[in-house]
Amino acid sequence: MERFFDKLGFLGLTMMGVGVIGTRFIFVVDGGERAVIFNKLKGLQDKVYGEGMHFKIPVIYVPRYFEIRSRPRLINSSTGTKDLQTVDLTLRILFRPKED
Repeated sequence: MERFFDKLGFLGLTMMGVGVIGTRFIFVVDGGERAVIFNKLKGLQDKVYGEGMHFKIPVIYVPRYFEIRSRPRLINSSTGTKDLQTVDLTLRILFRPKED
């Protein structure tokens, strides 16, 4: 019975080691985000990666994440009218980057 538990422990440690090393070869892009790959040898790649798990080479590829959700920006302005009254204007702009 002791041999069984020794083999089971060895199997568990092996699977944990493979899992730790294997996670270095993938990157995950969350919902509402996109990623581009920076290749340390060639520079920024053209492909944009969507949601999900993707393959990478650990030392050479570095994923750079950016958010594509709509974000508001408020622009405040104070101006005068003809009859010397001040008017405060607030403009709210919703923007998001292109995924391409």
